[in-house]
Amino acid sequence: MWRKLGICGVVWMLASCGNQVEKSIKNPTQIDTYFPISDFINKQIDGLEGVDLRKDLYVNGDHEQVRQQLTREQWRSELDWFIQADINKASLATAYDIVDENGTTSYRLKPGENSNIEEMTVIYDGDRVDEILVKAFDKNTFYQSETMAKLSTDPVSGNLSTYELETTQKVLLLSPRVLKVKSQVEQP
Repeated sequence: MWRKLGICGVVWMLASCGNQVEKSIKNPTQIDTYFPISDFINKQIDGLEGVDLRKDLYVNGDHEQVRQQLTREQWRSELDWFIQADINKASLATAYDIVDENGTTSYRLKPGENSNIEEMTVIYDGDRVDEILVKAFDKNTFYQSETMAKLSTDPVSGNLSTYELETTQKVLLLSPRVLKVKSQVEQP
């Protein structure tokens, strides 16, 4: 009798652990109400390993051009700003107004809602994502930052072709600092 109870107890514990593993894989803080930019970027990254990148960097007017070939991990780091701009979070489930017009979907932060992503606009060419525009704003007592970002895809392949980020940072008592990145993916 005790042996049967012991076996049943072990089976019950294993079944409970199996459910916990399955539950922990799902992310309860993610929703699918808005455009899934992080999924979109991750799918783009899958096809970018070994592809050349030409990047123009501007800091307060100074210019530097960089040409490099990135690994998958480096691409993820390179495009991390766009991944972090994902607004599909449970805390933002009702924070954005959605406007669909003529192949364009815009997600605009509602008044009184709190998020650093003020607006995201996705422009489609049929079913293909043509461009993604993101406007972000961050402010506290000592610091203010505004970022405009644009990502474009190739009209034939649908693969990432260009992306740009322009950030103006203002720290209390210092002059504003303008950072701009213009990048072009050079497909083989």
